Amino acid sequence: MFDIELAEKHSLETGDPLSIEGDFCGIPVRYICTSDKGWVVPITDISKALGISRQAQSELLKRSKFEFESFLTHVHVTLTGEQAANINLPCLTRDGIVMYLMKLTPSRMNDPNIGKRISEFQIFVVKTFGEYLDYVKIPQWWLRREIAKMRYKPMTDAVHDHLVPLVPEDKRWLVYATEADLLNVIVFGKTAKEAGCNQRETASQPQLYFLVKLEESNETLIRIGMSINDRYNSLCKIRDDLISHGRLYLNTPEEKQYKQYINY
Repeated sequence: MFDIELAEKHSLETGDPLSIEGDFCGIPVRYICTSDKGWVVPITDISKALGISRQAQSELLKRSKFEFESFLTHVHVTLTGEQAANINLPCLTRDGIVMYLMKLTPSRMNDPNIGKRISEFQIFVVKTFGEYLDYVKIPQWWLRREIAKMRYKPMTDAVHDHLVPLVPEDKRWLVYATEADLLNVIVFGKTAKEAGCNQRETASQPQLYFLVKLEESNETLIRIGMSINDRYNSLCKIRDDLISHGRLYLNTPEEKQYKQYINY
């Protein structure tokens, strides 16, 4: 029914969300995998499949905002082409879709034929989840990447607020790269360039644990104004304190080399 291997390959190569596409009466419907809500469907896809206007969609969601809260999530996607942009796409879980469809009564939509279409779409969604998506094994590399992304944003916000303004505009990109490599060296022993790959996507569970903890700590240290050299030493100490049987890396050559160029 779906080519999950192709979807995995695309997500791994592009960094886009893990998603697969179904077809409802010739209209594409995307199923996007999330780390917190499982498989979800963009609300815009639901509305297009049912022929509902954007205005009607917005009014329904606004009217039932609190009811949908626990079933709603936003997925960050990158649009390409003439309308290139980064957007947060509102999506609903399976239960959220059922609730959404229940509120789309024919009387509200002023369309006597929409009742049949709603019933058909509900069967389509429930069948897709029940016969396929509920049994798809989510790749571990993807889960690790998504968890790391969730923890990484607060740190990048701190970098944006406290470090970027101190650097000339033409070197601001280097600030983000340096902060990422600061943690890469402490956790993995190598910068991204030295590893030749995104080490976070192949991280072991212990490494991911250290990465998440250190990102949280680094965010705090950045906000209190600690220098990168002092943060490096503090984060190494935090890492060591989290390990019950010694250091993760015993002053590797990569760590020593990195200390020589951590200044912006």
